[in-house]
Amino acid sequence: MYSIGFWGILSGIFKFFLITIYLTSPVRIVMDSQ
Repeated sequence: MYSIGFWGILSGIFKFFLITIYLTSPVRIVMDSQ
């Protein structure tokens, strides 16, 4: 049961980083183009 919770937290953090990078990369491209 503990391992399932551990991997759940790990995948949640991974998804959070993935969404953050996905949302901030277009902003970074726009900032670089200006």
